Amino acid sequence: MKRKILVTTMIAVMATGLTGCFDNEASTIKMKDIQPTEPQTTDPKTTDPKAKDPQTTDPKTTDPKPKDPQTNDPKTTDPKPKDPKPKDPKPKDPKPKDPKPKDPKPKDPKPKDPKPKDPKPKDPKPKDPKPKDPKPKDPKPTNTWKYESLEPFSEGLALVWDENDRGGYINKQGKVVIPLSNKYDYMGSFHDGLAMVCKDGKKFEQCGFINKQGKLVIPTKYDHALEFDDGLARVRIGDKKTGKSGFINTEGKEVVPVECEYILKVKSVIDCTKTVNGHRQYNSFLHNHGKNVVRVPSKYSVDTYRYGYGTANGEDNAGLIPIVEARYYNGFINLQGKLVIPTQYRNVGLFREGLASFNYTFGKNGFMDRYGKEVIPPQYYEVGKFGNGVAWVRAKKDGKYSFINKQGQVVLSLPKEYDSLTDAYKGLVIARKNNKYGVINKQGKVVLPFKYDYMRALNDGVFQTDTIINKNGDKEITKTEFFINNKDQSVIPLKYDRVAHFFYNGFAIVEKNGKEGLINKQGKEVVPVIYDQVMSFQEGLAEVEKDDKHGFVNEQGKLVIPLRYKNVSYFNEGLSVAYQNRKLFYINKQGKCVLNCPDFALKN
Repeated sequence: MKRKILVTTMIAVMATGLTGCFDNEASTIKMKDIQPTEPQTTDPKTTDPKAKDPQTTDPKTTDPKPKDPQTNDPKTTDPKPKDPKPKDPKPKDPKPKDPKPKDPKPKDPKPKDPKPKDPKPKDPKPKDPKPKDPKPKDPKPTNTWKYESLEPFSEGLALVWDENDRGGYINKQGKVVIPLSNKYDYMGSFHDGLAMVCKDGKKFEQCGFINKQGKLVIPTKYDHALEFDDGLARVRIGDKKTGKSGFINTEGKEVVPVECEYILKVKSVIDCTKTVNGHRQYNSFLHNHGKNVVRVPSKYSVDTYRYGYGTANGEDNAGLIPIVEARYYNGFINLQGKLVIPTQYRNVGLFREGLASFNYTFGKNGFMDRYGKEVIPPQYYEVGKFGNGVAWVRAKKDGKYSFINKQGQVVLSLPKEYDSLTDAYKGLVIARKNNKYGVINKQGKVVLPFKYDYMRALNDGVFQTDTIINKNGDKEITKTEFFINNKDQSVIPLKYDRVAHFFYNGFAIVEKNGKEGLINKQGKEVVPVIYDQVMSFQEGLAEVEKDDKHGFVNEQGKLVIPLRYKNVSYFNEGLSVAYQNRKLFYINKQGKCVLNCPDFALKN
């Protein structure tokens, strides 16, 4: 059903930025059972149920105080004083017609009234304060509930649907910018100035894109498409199994030809796989926010996975893309496809704090800068990544570990008791000793004791440990604990059953005894663990749910919008879509209904 509201939880989509499938996975609220309380019109001025008289449909005439002649607008004074007896019925005939088409020509009566009504220039003076009354009442016609489905605002516009399956776009004042119609079966939100539309919304077929004036600027010739992201949109011609895919830019140009059987977009890299003469052919493309798309020379293969994983885990490649030539030789190219660091290395790492590891023959390792200059000569059997100015190294296979600085100087030698080291977070290292894991800092101090059977570093300084408490054959029962990095290169325990792998906007979701809350990167609990479900912060507010009621908390953990809604969307551009009593409407960050408001929502 096409009348859907996107109420997507702003979960951090895999921070690698992978775009590898065509399925639009989003939580939706289907409003098939909602019946509007009032007839739908595309003109928000005519939605006032009190405006039965065509001469009083102007929002200014809906003021319940028209009895005072001093508050009457020049428009409203015409119908009452226009007595057919003193005036000629001939000139009166065109004037009753004015109220009917008055929406397109509301200014016609104004220039005419001041001329015949010279004695009433005094009216504007008392009317000056009076128009202030209609101004706050202007939203009333737009606040009247009339749209059955709503989408969150995007780029200043929001998609709305009425009871007759007509879709269109409104602005934040409730004005219809793109008229509602049945022209398209599916319509999306605006991204990069364009919105996807499809004539077949069930299968997402016959898809194209419209601009903010509602004009179809990219024809509906694609059998499937995705919304624009970073200046590019993925499109497909043919069915899902045998069709071909590619990418177009905002001008509709196919910058990656629609000939790929498999296609993957990872940040600035697009991988395209196709069959040519019975053989698989791999091509890679680079782009800079959708512009300057270039094809990577065919002799190079982009290490897309390592590039995507690295950029999601703190690597600072500064626009350098890792490539492989002839399956074994590694180097880097820039976003223009130009070779920056020659493919002469057997293995290279990703850049961290301006340096990347390298070796020539899987033997000795060293470090180079972004220009390919060998800053620390290859001399180590094993190396880690730089963090807080140091990196761990081991000169020989059975030798001791040491910490070195960026000049290659040893700043700390570690005891030979450590079996292995693994990079963790900003100078903290996971170490193994006697088959037990712990954590040490760059001064060699043990900050987490060696008593855990398993350990891994999550993002942003969170460690997950597992201790085997019972083992029966291959089955293990483990106790899981979490710790987080502290400012002084130590770790503190987190008393939770689960901690999210990623911090989003500086906060991570935690769980304890089936309840959820939020912590910051210092491990402080900012949203108490009392809710059935908690979402990440978006625009300073986070959605919380308790007993099937939804509301919002701020970054201090205070409930600023009460738990009274059946469902809500994330805040986008200052507004959220709320669902209550089988109706959808927009609320602001104070919880006040501002658009498409049912009567009960205005009383909240």
